[in-house]
Amino acid sequence: MPADIDQILTALRLAGGDTAAIEVKAGAGGLPTTISSSLSALANLPGGGTLVLGLSEVDGFAPVRLADPQVLKQALGAKARAMHPPVQLEISDAMVDGYPVVVAEVRECDPAHKPCRVSSTGRAYMRSYDGDYELSDLETQGFLANRTAPRSDALEVPGTGPADLDSQLLETWRAVLQANGDVLARFQGDDLLRRAGILLSSGHLSVAGLLTFGQYPQQYLPRFTVHVINRVPGVPSQRATATKFINGPIPTMLNDTMDWLRMNVPTSIVSQSDGTVRDEHVFPLEALRELVANALVHRDLGAWAQGTAVEVVLEPGKFVIANPGGLFGITVDRLGREHVTSARNQTLVQLAVNARDPRNLARVVEALSDGLRTVVRLLQEHNLPPVAFYDTGIAFRAVLHARSVQPALPSQFAWPQPNASAIKLPRSGTTMRQVYDLVRDKGPATVEEISSALSLDKTLVRNNLTRLRVAPYQLVRADGGRGRLTTYEAVPE
Repeated sequence: MPADIDQILTALRLAGGDTAAIEVKAGAGGLPTTISSSLSALANLPGGGTLVLGLSEVDGFAPVRLADPQVLKQALGAKARAMHPPVQLEISDAMVDGYPVVVAEVRECDPAHKPCRVSSTGRAYMRSYDGDYELSDLETQGFLANRTAPRSDALEVPGTGPADLDSQLLETWRAVLQANGDVLARFQGDDLLRRAGILLSSGHLSVAGLLTFGQYPQQYLPRFTVHVINRVPGVPSQRATATKFINGPIPTMLNDTMDWLRMNVPTSIVSQSDGTVRDEHVFPLEALRELVANALVHRDLGAWAQGTAVEVVLEPGKFVIANPGGLFGITVDRLGREHVTSARNQTLVQLAVNARDPRNLARVVEALSDGLRTVVRLLQEHNLPPVAFYDTGIAFRAVLHARSVQPALPSQFAWPQPNASAIKLPRSGTTMRQVYDLVRDKGPATVEEISSALSLDKTLVRNNLTRLRVAPYQLVRADGGRGRLTTYEAVPE
């Protein structure tokens, strides 16, 4: 069923621009030249996406007059058929304020044929929150690797052997097997390691075995680690504090990451029903633990992703965790709503179910794959916004937002409070800040001029200009209109 145009407009206006799954084109002068890259990106997106022709993003998604919607639809269909493989579309008509618009539901390309490419150039694209990007060679390898069932966790790590395993971790794991009545517990020594998929017939350890029970897995897999970052607002000379890489086997990395979060997630004062008050972390730590554990055991372990760490970022009012590799066997809309038994890394997950950190016997993952349901429940109980999941097919990201509460001050764990101007200005070093600084310093400029001056893709420039024009920034204004060149300038302070 085609998406409802009112729902599309609501999503676009709330986002202040294109979303990960919805892209808008004006189309007043015919089919835009960037339509092929949009079709490629949306077809490569898990679940596909929506393309809308006939709305002006720079004018708050107001409708524009399409010369001939029927001709536009025919041209769009021809472009879709010219992709490799051909993109499947469901095209429908809609009306916005009395003007016709064209809505095209772009179906996801069969993963066995990804990435979908523009036939004329051979280029492939993917979606991000702020535009379409041409795939790098490494990202292309990620899509190609996903054409078959992943088994990277079962591959051997050359040069490793039983001597690289942590005896305490193994003994704790075997004790859990025995306590759970697992049939594996009856085996001993190397026989147990082989049957569990830890030790391979070559005498080397598997990737799963080394990551779960290795004394120091990063000796062989240096980027299979957690990069933690605490971003500080309003301090240009200090963009991040408490940033480091957390290493070790998975049970250790999980516990050490949680120790870092306990020290860096700020607290707020919460009133109790009996009139007392207490400090409470702005995010429930149990929910964060589930998200970190999921990233560690479900990240892509393929060769293409070996240069990428799991990344945990704290920003004012926001927690973000990202890992290489998209979802496997499930879509974003089902996350946290049902039991999930599908796993990208089958051997790793099976080992992690019974693995424990000997320091506190804390588990890594639930046997019933109930972790994300726990996240949803905890956020509801703490009256927090729902977790937002983003899946590009080769990368996954989860974002939590805090309530609008005043942090407990003074507190060694509270985020510094930015001044009013720091709240309005985009963060230094971001693409948005680059665009803003140029239009502020150089005066009125077109998208093409900004794109050329900053060596940025025009779609990326256009999307950032849209964000700068709407709340909470409202720092840029557009001047132009039908038949006139549109320029952008900074709003006087």
